[in-house]
Amino acid sequence: MAEAIVSLAEPKTRSSSPPRAPTAPPPPGLGFLLVRSGLRAASALAPPLAASVATRLFLTPARSRDVPLPPGGHRFQLQTGEGLLSILSWGSGPTALIQHGWGSRASHTGALVQALLRQGFSVIAPDAPAHGDSEGRVTTIAAMARALLAVARRVWPVDVLVGHSAGAAAATLALADGLQARRAVFLAPMTSGRRTLQDWSRAMNVGPWVLPGIEQRISRAARVPFEALELARLAPKLRVPLLVLHDPEDLETPFDGSAGLVRAWPSALLEEAPGLGHRRILRSPEIAARAAAFLAR
Repeated sequence: MAEAIVSLAEPKTRSSSPPRAPTAPPPPGLGFLLVRSGLRAASALAPPLAASVATRLFLTPARSRDVPLPPGGHRFQLQTGEGLLSILSWGSGPTALIQHGWGSRASHTGALVQALLRQGFSVIAPDAPAHGDSEGRVTTIAAMARALLAVARRVWPVDVLVGHSAGAAAATLALADGLQARRAVFLAPMTSGRRTLQDWSRAMNVGPWVLPGIEQRISRAARVPFEALELARLAPKLRVPLLVLHDPEDLETPFDGSAGLVRAWPSALLEEAPGLGHRRILRSPEIAARAAAFLAR
């Protein structure tokens, strides 16, 4: 295994004011509480039923709202084995391919789009299957990766690749399956399918004895072994120079997962992005500029 480079870089600017305490999340709604209660009861009384229901919920992303796009873009569609994809495109120049995260959509990557355009790239940003304006109601990380490969073949050649959260996981699977890129940047990557499922199951009151059944159902839906979602296992074979930017206090994708990924990935670099959490990192102009500068080298 090649040695990875780990740099815990300080942010370029610091505020003199004390850090703000995190805002408490809103209380869960009645529907959410009922689902958790139902999954807890089903876990005890009918584990196979709990596994089926939990799998469906786990693989169903929320449809996020669209936001205004950076100027100069246009939308086109591409029919793939994972359904009809909606794809946004800007500019001319070497192609930068961006994959958003779970429950997000391509229009949420506007800060990255603008930074990449300033560096002379053209930008392609698909809505993943079952996200945004693309077809589908349920999807998997493996399906997102297959869709990303289909987009890459359509816009070939791809010069650089960017992924946020689950989009970074999909990008890793796509690279392992043959997607070619000169450089890549991951923002707050999801690095372990098993850890993600365990965290989600605890939050949803799913009994731990139900998890093997959920893993089997996800594997069938994804058409890959569940272990394929452990990115550190794929990393040693990947030679694309990689920059990972991640908030050490991210509450959705653990920072130590990024550290493990970088240790396993040859020519990888990890930089801290403190104070941005899991979603604001995608909207940060400073992070976008750091990502674009690395990709333009």
